Amino acid sequence: MLLGLNKWTLTSLLLAVILIGTFPWKTEARSGPPDDGLWVEVEPLFLIEAPGTRLGTLLVPYRERRPRWNWTFSLGISSFHPEYYDPDQIEVNFETLYGQEPQVSPEIQMSYKRNTAIGSLGLDLGVSYYHVRADKELDLGGGPIFLDSTLTLVKARVGLTFTLDSFFPEPYLAPYVSGGFYSIYYREAQGEVSFNGTTQATGYFGGGLLIQLDWMDPITAREAYFGSGINNSFVFLEGRKLMASIAEKDPDFETEPFWLAGLRLEF
Repeated sequence: MLLGLNKWTLTSLLLAVILIGTFPWKTEARSGPPDDGLWVEVEPLFLIEAPGTRLGTLLVPYRERRPRWNWTFSLGISSFHPEYYDPDQIEVNFETLYGQEPQVSPEIQMSYKRNTAIGSLGLDLGVSYYHVRADKELDLGGGPIFLDSTLTLVKARVGLTFTLDSFFPEPYLAPYVSGGFYSIYYREAQGEVSFNGTTQATGYFGGGLLIQLDWMDPITAREAYFGSGINNSFVFLEGRKLMASIAEKDPDFETEPFWLAGLRLEF
């Protein structure tokens, strides 16, 4: 029993000596000279001298200043057009009832991304809204009838995007590819009769191009970085295609490739 106690005592004393011996070294390595009350820790400002500019300094290139992990926020519009959807209450196709012209619909997206030496891989969460109304007369063979029908869709998606945004020091042009899964809440109403539900998760894919805005006004970019934490700003142009659900109960929301465009901010 005494031998066991001695072993634990010796082990505890040895660990204490090691910790005490290494603590001053760790403190000195982290903090530098001894703290006399006058030292302050200064974060790197990521600035370079630019004597010809109004403020005298500019941000270092994007590839050098961006962190390992960060996130983006996008706000855009799309030409999403569910032309293969069959109206529920009347036997005509989508474009006969609602028209052939795409309805511009809004979309927002947030991405959390991991930055690498040549690009970034982001986890995307997006939501879009689509609404179309038919207020017309149609002749279905038995004489003209008046129809007042609305279709509302809320699309949620999750996916991955790989972007070549650090291949060069500044991402003046950054191509990207994306893919993932989407689900749509749908509601179609004609008078007091409605048809609604939610589709199962179905695939989508796309690709696009980021066009950097910061190079147009580097002074404003510098102020936005320190004032609002905006690390970069882009205009994006994208093409995307939605696949059809394999569930028999789901309406067909497959699309031909459609365009998206908008503004993307990186924080």
